Amino acid sequence: GGRDPAAAAAAVALLSTLHSWLGPVGGTASWENARLTRKLQEQLEDAVAVASGALPAWTAVLLTRAGFLFPLSTRLRHFHSTAFGTSRSVTWVQEQAGAGGGTGGGAEPGAAPG
Repeated sequence: GGRDPAAAAAAVALLSTLHSWLGPVGGTASWENARLTRKLQEQLEDAVAVASGALPAWTAVLLTRAGFLFPLSTRLRHFHSTAFGTSRSVTWVQEQAGAGGGTGGGAEPGAAPG
């Protein structure tokens, strides 16, 4: 189970329709999905995939068709990671890593720049 793209597309379409009909019943956070958010955040932590534009297709599909499933902070992170091309993406990932927002890839604390 869980590998049928047609069933997944139908489920996303249904959720999107329900969201448009019902609106933020119980607040916007009631629509957010912690498991999907965690999976998307894991994908966004892969600096190589982000910088090369090689994120899985499901990330863009869900954010486009069912963005309400993710908190604003995660949607903004994806936007900043992908919206401005490869060069800006690399810069943004480096800035996040330098600010403690990423993992690995940075110089050791106190190390002289290259």
